[in-house]
Formats: sequence, C-alpha cells, structure tokens
Amino acid sequence: MNQDGDRKLTALLAAYAVAALLLVAVSARLWWQSPLTLIPYEFDYFLGLFASSNVRLSILWLEVGRVLHALGFVIIGCLYLVLIKKLVQSPSALSQRSIVAWAAVVSLIFAFGMPWVSPDVFFYIGSGWIESHYHLSPYLNGASDAPGFAHDEMFANIFPGFLGGASSYGPLFQKLAALVAGLSGGNEKVALALYKVSALAVHGGCSALVWHLAPAPFRRVALFSYAANPLICFSVLTCAHNDHWMNLFVLLALLALTRRHWLMAGVALGAAFGIKYFPLVFLPIFGLAALVQKREGGGMARNLIDAASLTAGFAAAIVLAYLPYPEAVKIFSAVATSSIAVYRNCVYYFIDVLTVFTLPYLFKVPQFVATYQNVGVPLRVAFVGLYGIMLLGFINRLRQDTFRGIAEACLATIILYFILVDASNQEWYLTWLMGLALVLPYDRAQYLAWRLSAFFLPLVIFTVKNPAPTWFIANVALYCMVLIFGGQYLVRLARTLRAAHA
Repeated sequence: MNQDGDRKLTALLAAYAVAALLLVAVSARLWWQSPLTLIPYEFDYFLGLFASSNVRLSILWLEVGRVLHALGFVIIGCLYLVLIKKLVQSPSALSQRSIVAWAAVVSLIFAFGMPWVSPDVFFYIGSGWIESHYHLSPYLNGASDAPGFAHDEMFANIFPGFLGGASSYGPLFQKLAALVAGLSGGNEKVALALYKVSALAVHGGCSALVWHLAPAPFRRVALFSYAANPLICFSVLTCAHNDHWMNLFVLLALLALTRRHWLMAGVALGAAFGIKYFPLVFLPIFGLAALVQKREGGGMARNLIDAASLTAGFAAAIVLAYLPYPEAVKIFSAVATSSIAVYRNCVYYFIDVLTVFTLPYLFKVPQFVATYQNVGVPLRVAFVGLYGIMLLGFINRLRQDTFRGIAEACLATIILYFILVDASNQEWYLTWLMGLALVLPYDRAQYLAWRLSAFFLPLVIFTVKNPAPTWFIANVALYCMVLIFGGQYLVRLARTLRAAHA
C-alpha cells in the first residue's frame, strides 16, 4: 500500500477508536460514582445522567440516548466493515504488530465502559460473594438469602428479579466467580474491574488462538476481525459477560485436535461445558470426527481409542468441576429441560407476526401467542432432526478435513439453535460463533461473522423498556437478521455438502 493508502488506513483506525471512545465515555463516568448505581438505569444509555422528576424530560433524554446508542453502533459497525474490506484486499496493509496494537487500544476503550444494556456481571459478583463471603452454596441460595443482603454493596446492582435466584452457570465458572469476589474484598467496583481485567486477558487468549487456527493467508484479517470486533468487545469487555471463558475452551479443544490430542480436546470441551452448558451439543460432532477421521495407520481400532479418549477427557473435566458442587447437577437438569422466561430476538416473536397479527387480521382467527411451552416441543424436535441430518451430511468432511469439518459443524449447530430453539438470542451469545467462523477459510462463514458483528448491536437498546410497538419490532428485526444471515450461510453450506456427495 502506498503512503496515501497508509494514511487513510491509519485515519480509519483512529476514527474507529475515537468512535468507540465516544460511545462508552458517558457510561465510564460511573467509575467515579460512589456508591455505584447502575441497575435502576438499565437500558438508559446515559445511565441516569439526566434522570429527573420531570417525567416528560426524562423520557425525552431516554429517547435521545437510544438514538445515540443506535447511531454510535451504526458508525462503529460501518467503520469495522470498511477496515475489514481494506484488510481483505491488502492483508499486508497492516503488520501483525500494528493489528495487535490497534486491537489492544480498541479493547481497552470498550473495557472502560459500563454495561448499560446487560449488567449480568453484577449477578456474577453477587453469586461469587455468596460463596466466598457467606459460605453458602450459590446453587441453593440467592442473594436475598444472605444475612443483611439489602445493605451489602456486592448485591446492590443485581437485577431485582435475580436477587432470589440461584446460579444457573456451570460449576467451573462459579469457582472463578467466587475467586474474583474473594479477591475484591467486598468492593463491588474492584470486583467489576477484576472481571474486566480477566475478560481482557481471555480476549487476548481467544484472539491468539483464532490467529493460530486461521489459514495462514487469512491470519491478519482473522486476528483483526476477532480482536477488534465491536460485538465481542462490547459484550465481553464493556458488559463483562462470561461467554469468552467458554469460547476460550472451545478454541483450545480445536487446537488440541489439530495435533490429534483427543484426550485434551475432551478435557477442553468439558471445561467449556463447566462454564456454560451449550458445548454439550459439540461432543457428538467431535466424537463422530474421532471415529471417521482419516489416518495413515491404526485404522478403526485407533479411531475407537481416540473417541474413547475424547469421551474420557470430557467426563473427567465434568466430574472434577462438579465435585465441589454436587447440587449443581439439578440446576443443569432444570436448564436442559426448560427455558428461561426471557424472550429476546427469537423465533417466538417471528411466529407471533403470523399468529398474533397477520392471520387474525386477514382471516379473523383467534390470536395465538407463541411460547416455549406451547410450540417449544416441535421446534426442539425439528432442531434434533436437522442436527442428526447435518451430522450425516458432514461425515465425508470430517473424514477428509477433521479440523475444518468440526469447526464448521459446530458453527452450523449454533446457527440452527439460534434459528429454531433459543428463546433469547442475546448479543453475547453471538460471540459463540465468531471464533469458529473466523478460523474457517470460507467466505460464507466469514461474511456471517462480519455482518452480525456490524449490524446486530444498534437495535439492542430498543428490545427492552420501550413502548410495545418499538420493542416488538426491534426483537423481530434482530431475529430476522439472524434468520437471514444464518439462513444464507446454511443454504450455502448445504449446497457445498450436497456437491461433495454428488
């Protein structure tokens, strides 16, 4: 790239960093607020800065904040896509050191912000404090069970509906939560800072793994796409969600299988399950790959040993994670057999367009509201059926190219889950697919990651605490985004698999 091109690229990178800084600067002021008061102003971009006894004025500022949130993420998303396009056209335009430096700047800026749309991190802080300070089981007790909980600052910013709830996360994450809470000494802002520091470290680890696992010609693009990704940085660094711990172990499982270390792949996958439960659906993919992998010597007997090693590693990690919390098994069972009461950006809103509005308007039929309870079973059956068909379709891919076959099968499974089953397609859940998509050499996977990263976040602030038409339209629009981008990816994947079998 010539000198003018270098200056333009540097200007774009600087604009991206400045846009991120302007986006999070308003919320960052809360670091100097004492006591920290965030939860009453959830989904308020200004986090109470313009709270007033004048209701009309407060509503006006809320609307202004939503617009600024949306506009800020539109600008950031567009800059991100422009930068990706320039890197795709000229991967050598940025040195690897420059990519790391700019990604570090962007990550630090996002980490400085406070979570104005999803403060689940305060629930992590509270559940860890229940264990480390009150010596209660976080799987049997909620914050409200702690003596004098109303006066403990470690519980001050937990969503009120979660105060009586036990932890629903895996036991490995719960140990991490207890460690962070204990290290904080009972100071909520210190605990929040520790979560953000750990998130930065894990983000660095995930980014390094994506760089290592991506095809060599695509590595710089993959590294920037992941490390400076606005959706990842906002979800994991600004809002401090715990999904990156799961992502880290999934990527480590992929790294292990590139070296045919099936036992370690199983351990890593079990550790991912110990954070969040979803990686359980990856186990059959890894197991099938172990059984059908192509190898020079050993034949099926060796493949059976690898599959057994994978299973043993997975089981060992789970047993070790659950030993301190045997009561957590019931929580997993409850999560696996039921759904949370939160509906966000999901198929149920999409169905409601037809059953609540379209059909009643056109044919005067009674309205029918779709819920997990009344349509969840057929949707889950459809998911299981398509999952099984997908596994069969991937056998040749898993045999010929085990690493890429596993990565793409896991990616396709996540998309199927988001489209058919998930009752709450939260933005932080989308981080699950980013690493898988960006280590693949296929543009169908890369475009999926880039588009969702750029376009999903602007509408998030309209999905909750808005007038009924607004939040419904925002939820439908975000689900349609997942359906369209994810559906395009699945269609292209199906054509590729069909062509390979032809």
